[in-house]
Amino acid sequence: MGEVGRSLKYRPEIDGLRAIAVLMVLFYHAGFVTFKGGYIGVDVFFVLSGYLITKIIDQKIHSDDFSFSEFLARRFKRLTPALICTLSITSVLAWLVLPETHLASFGASLMSVGGFASNIWFWKSQNQYFATESELLPLLHTWSLGVEEQFYLLYPTLLLFLSRRIVRFKIYQVLIFFSICSFLISLYVYELDSQATFFLLPFRSWQLLVGGVIALLPNGTKISLRLREFRILPFAMLLFMIACSILLGEDQAGPQAWSVVPVLSAGILLLYYSNYSVETRNVEFDFCYKFLSLKFLVYIGVLSYPLYLWHQPVFALCRNYFGELGWWTRFGLIVISFVLSGLTHRFVEVPSRKIKWKNNSSAIVAGLSFSLVCIAVGATFYLNSDGDSSLTHDQKMSLDRGPSLNECIDFPLEDLEKILSICTVGSKGLERILVVGDSHAYSLKEGLVAYAYAHNVRITLISRSSCEPLPGIYFVSEKFKNRRKNCESFNQSLAGVMKKIAPSIVLAVGKWEANINGGNDINVNSLRSSTSLEGRREALYRGLANLKSAATENGARFYVLEQIPRISKSPEQILTFVGPEALLRSEGAISRNRYLEFRLESSRILKRVADENVLDPIDVLCDSIFCHSNNQSLSYYFDKHHLSQYGAKFLVEKVFQQLDLR
Repeated sequence: MGEVGRSLKYRPEIDGLRAIAVLMVLFYHAGFVTFKGGYIGVDVFFVLSGYLITKIIDQKIHSDDFSFSEFLARRFKRLTPALICTLSITSVLAWLVLPETHLASFGASLMSVGGFASNIWFWKSQNQYFATESELLPLLHTWSLGVEEQFYLLYPTLLLFLSRRIVRFKIYQVLIFFSICSFLISLYVYELDSQATFFLLPFRSWQLLVGGVIALLPNGTKISLRLREFRILPFAMLLFMIACSILLGEDQAGPQAWSVVPVLSAGILLLYYSNYSVETRNVEFDFCYKFLSLKFLVYIGVLSYPLYLWHQPVFALCRNYFGELGWWTRFGLIVISFVLSGLTHRFVEVPSRKIKWKNNSSAIVAGLSFSLVCIAVGATFYLNSDGDSSLTHDQKMSLDRGPSLNECIDFPLEDLEKILSICTVGSKGLERILVVGDSHAYSLKEGLVAYAYAHNVRITLISRSSCEPLPGIYFVSEKFKNRRKNCESFNQSLAGVMKKIAPSIVLAVGKWEANINGGNDINVNSLRSSTSLEGRREALYRGLANLKSAATENGARFYVLEQIPRISKSPEQILTFVGPEALLRSEGAISRNRYLEFRLESSRILKRVADENVLDPIDVLCDSIFCHSNNQSLSYYFDKHHLSQYGAKFLVEKVFQQLDLR
């Protein structure tokens, strides 16, 4: 998050904008649903950084005084002190707080920070479906620092090159071209890899370049003069940004029409207040400027960088330790984040600015030395993480997904015929069971293998992440857009699979409630718009009915498995902070009534479609009061809502007794 250069005129409204941006991000990561689009605060930060960095570089180039080493030294001196403080304390707490199975991931992320590549690391790791939940990752937020650091390494060279080839006042036109190209490319790549467009510089550079364009627009351009005629404009732009942080959701987190709004709003605000002083504007009636220049907002803006650094470790470490956080706890953690950022600014950032460096090279060497320390410490975490040594072998195994049938999820559809062979286990008995579904079906894999060989049946498993088996139904949400398209294609292939392998039983497994509460936003047609609750109910019913029809047409008996309970704490959290003795009691359990209430809507639909052929795990995983996470020795669960290999074997053996095997 950039800085105002010492030689640039101080503009308090920029610190006010910084405050708005960091508060959006803070409320979003705190989990306040009102700010479900608060991630756009990073977009605003990128515009501000692009603007300020371009101003600094252009001023130096124009005065023939630009030095790449001086530029890098200033970046290190600005960014490194607070980062050293935050990462040092976070690393110590991570060693004490994080589950041992997560220490390797933390170490890898720490190494990526040292290598200026945390955005690349999180792009790769967050593309894995079973990756650690993002809210539990203490250094997830450093991805944006990775983007900016990579930009700092490349951008000055671009401006230097352009300044020697074309006249100064036309450079902004080239940046406009590059910005448009970056945005259009990100639109295309979003269809192929939405995570890449979120994390990687080539698809984020358009936001930084928008700030660069504003910085290089000549004084008194027609557009800036015209903007000043609309007195309400800055206030409208501010409202647009705030509205986006409230109205947008995670499914809009990517290059779309909506993503342009906060970026251009921030750019227009910068342009509106640029090139003329406070004395030349009518401050008395300029509400937006007065608001952004309020002392408390300006102070938050001054703290924005350390506040951004601190908030994610504070929330992530507490979520790892305590599990789900209540409203007042989250509010308290926001206060703690402010206190830590204030202390960091007062006792780290301010004193570090007074350090007299011998030359630019010494500052760069110090910054690179810190990077090497990050890599070394991260490697120590990574190499010394071998799981929780306090657990017995059987307990460790009970927490694992197991080694079997790993190819049976998220495979390319063109490999379907080969997958059907690989993902079929058991004896050539009279019964052949086809299990289809999402990751909940996949998590049953070890149980399916054990059951197939124990009961002389053949079982075939095919599954898709976040893809309930609902042929003929459309996923209209933009979230994971490419995955959804693959899901629709996968579901359309199910009838052909049934015809090919001729199963005697088809079992559908899924996270059914996600289709009722809107998490998957399903519809009976392909209109890309939000659906009503009644529409989602009808879509779930219609999709299951289509699957049942395809099964019965091929002579198969149709069954569906109720969604398993979601426990309150992950097994790793339980075992790390309570210890193996947690498996001797009901840590992480939820009440049976809460589970029944949670699945009420979907259960009605499953019953309506499958009638008596609904397999219910409630009497297997729950007693009369609680649904348990373990059997007082071994864990049923791999995470909060996927079964471990032990849980899969336990559940399948019990619940398959309800199948009508012949």
